[in-house]
Amino acid sequence: MTDAPIGVLLAAGRGRRAGGDKQLFPWPTAAGERPMVSAVFQTMRSVCSTIVVVTGFDQDDVRAAVDPAAVLVEASSDAPMSESVVEGLRAAQRAAPQRRVLLQLVDFPAVRPATLRELVAATAQDDTEAYWVPAYQGQTGHPLLLTAPLAQAILNDGIPHGLRDFLRQHAASRQIVAVEDPFVLRDVDTMDDYHALRRDVDT
Repeated sequence: MTDAPIGVLLAAGRGRRAGGDKQLFPWPTAAGERPMVSAVFQTMRSVCSTIVVVTGFDQDDVRAAVDPAAVLVEASSDAPMSESVVEGLRAAQRAAPQRRVLLQLVDFPAVRPATLRELVAATAQDDTEAYWVPAYQGQTGHPLLLTAPLAQAILNDGIPHGLRDFLRQHAASRQIVAVEDPFVLRDVDTMDDYHALRRDVDT
């Protein structure tokens, strides 16, 4: 996968609204129940050459749940998510400075591997500051695919008001990829979200 994107998986939060440590919640996979971070990691492996995992207070447990080849970096679990984004992108740039970056949150464990393949196939190596987002029935979701120049711009400019604000300022650079995957919109924020998503995945 010489032109494959490098992955950045954000898994540093405390998950307080979900009762804590949601990245380790059990999630159904073809290999049986696995921690949620492991399920998302394996999905990303279908398209990524290398994956950076941003961890926090539970780094040892996350390390045990993902592939030994993962690049682990640490961010404060109590800091804004923007810190995790910056730490992840910085590590990605060190590992593969010219690669696109697939940026995913551990909160989206049900996104299908085929969706990631569609997203990557719809993009190309690009020397502009651009990004792509999947959309289901007109609603945009996750993950995001960033060009290397845009990832570098985030590092250069910083994101003091968060990634969403930065991307809003770069809205003209956004490309939408329509997908038939409702799970690009479904994140795990609370225990109710978790149980509802598991029911929908199992049916």
